[in-house]
Amino acid sequence: MKLARTKLGSMKLSKGAITTAALGISSGLNFLSLIVWTHLLSPAEFGTYALVSATVLFLNAAIFEWLRLTASRLLYDPSAEHQLNPEIANALSTVCLGLILLLLPVALSLRAFQIHFLGVAPDWWPAMWLWLFSEMLFAISTVTARLRLLSWRFFAMMTLRSSLSLAVGAVLVWFFDMGALGVALGILGAQIGCAVLGNVTDAAWRGLRPFRARRADLQEIMRYGAPLIVSSGLGYGSAVADRYIVSSTLGQAAVGQYSVSVDLMQKTVIFLMLAVNLSAYPAIVRAFEKDGREAGEKILAENFIVYLMIGAPAAAILAALSPGVARLFVGPSFRDTVAMLLPYVAIAAILKALTTFHLSVALQLVKKTKLLIISPAVNLALLVPSGIVGVKLAGLTGMAIGIAISQIGSFALFYLVVSRHVRTPLLTRSSLFVVVLSLVLGAALVPLRGFSEPVACLGLLGAAGLVYCLVIWRGRDWIMRNSQSWNPA
Repeated sequence: MKLARTKLGSMKLSKGAITTAALGISSGLNFLSLIVWTHLLSPAEFGTYALVSATVLFLNAAIFEWLRLTASRLLYDPSAEHQLNPEIANALSTVCLGLILLLLPVALSLRAFQIHFLGVAPDWWPAMWLWLFSEMLFAISTVTARLRLLSWRFFAMMTLRSSLSLAVGAVLVWFFDMGALGVALGILGAQIGCAVLGNVTDAAWRGLRPFRARRADLQEIMRYGAPLIVSSGLGYGSAVADRYIVSSTLGQAAVGQYSVSVDLMQKTVIFLMLAVNLSAYPAIVRAFEKDGREAGEKILAENFIVYLMIGAPAAAILAALSPGVARLFVGPSFRDTVAMLLPYVAIAAILKALTTFHLSVALQLVKKTKLLIISPAVNLALLVPSGIVGVKLAGLTGMAIGIAISQIGSFALFYLVVSRHVRTPLLTRSSLFVVVLSLVLGAALVPLRGFSEPVACLGLLGAAGLVYCLVIWRGRDWIMRNSQSWNPA
């Protein structure tokens, strides 16, 4: 029995290590992409790419993200042949294909009648439809791989997607001077290729029978997923509304300048937090389903501390050393703006990630999905006026301050709502320790922000990270023991 438990633990560690490696490599390649694009594209070209990609991801969130979340919660069936409920899978594929086919004539009409929509030029819409199709396919493929703990399949899809999109995009931009279109074609081509290859080689998906869904399964999907349609759309809408505000007031070149700061956080700190979410979510679902609510809430609380241990110090260090970080990672045309905006963007990004990866997940687990609309609705209601006023008063800095204010307000209100339905302690001895340690570390680095030469900045980043990791390593047992509740003793 002891040997069996040891083997099981080793197997789980191995699968977790593979997933972590996939996300680490993918994150590194995505971060490298940001560096490459800020050196190859002008601010106006990067602004076009940022606005187009934001629009695609917004449409994906509004139309397809609810299906990904529904698949994460309803597809897993340990008794099924491939650990996926075949009836639910058929129903999901029917809905996905139906929606993407309905969108095709819309995209072609926008192109044919030269209609500008969401600030995007008409000629972009056919390519954006393909991009949207690739996002949907790739997301469903990776979700099902994670649910079934097919770590090597997940590894192959994530790393191949990132490497191909960078390689193809760089060739199209560098040798064919295709600008933002080259970047977009590289991404959608890589996603379609990886998703099709993944599905063709997966026995579970080869057995799909689209458009043969049972009415009862479609109703179950809609009952769980319908509230997510509005919340997902609003959630991503609130995340990209700042780009549309900047575009309408300051132009696309300003969108390019502004978006680099947001993308820098997204492709570094937030992606690391996403890696924890992708690895932890299946375990939390299994705990709720197999071991009961108390066990699930325990893992939920522990994961919050892990999110905080990754996000808080990284955001504090990057914000404190923003001039050096900008000089180290982005092209000359973007450095001054990144150095100026990064501290404000860091605050908003961390709170947004904690809302998405922790508070929203808590409501999904107890199937209170109707309440998910609260956070993005409040955030959007705060962001639009604060962002517009901020841009008018202080340009891009005012926009960054506006998103920080709106995210603080929506996070606080949403936590009050979530805590009524799920035990999700945020103020614990562990969380307070991590936040204070991160702030102290950031404050200690602020006087050194003038050392912006690449070698000096790398040295400071490495030293700060080493000090933090040593402190956390020494106190790791105490931190996890105190992750459940506040105990002043």
